[in-house]
Amino acid sequence: MIKYIVRKKKVIGTSGYKYYAQIAPVTAMTLDEVTEKISSDSTFTEHDVVAALAALKMQIVRAVRSGSCVRLGYLGSFRPTISALGSDTKEGVTAKLIKKVNVRFTKGRRMRSALARNMVTFGLHTESKSAAEKA
Repeated sequence: MIKYIVRKKKVIGTSGYKYYAQIAPVTAMTLDEVTEKISSDSTFTEHDVVAALAALKMQIVRAVRSGSCVRLGYLGSFRPTISALGSDTKEGVTAKLIKKVNVRFTKGRRMRSALARNMVTFGLHTESKSAAEKA
């Protein structure tokens, strides 16, 4: 179940506000937790899983550095994108205007299906009184 909270946001161009659902803050799953879960669900040791994930990360980094996309089947794909400054002329566009490289993940067919609206349940996150007071 994905827990959500309700946030009030200003409507751009007006003095009004609207309320929106936003995913509630959660504790991220760590690499140790991921490797432990994969290891317990398979015949791989935790060290095997860590080594495989490290190798996968390196291959993704190498591919993105060379401008390639990495397609991981039904999971999805990683591709490089760039953020750059503009120029008034076509000739003025050079590599010096590129400020940074980002990586975009696009979910694959099975992940898209698994995350379809009818496949996920949602619940309103209720904060404890002390957490609500801190905000």
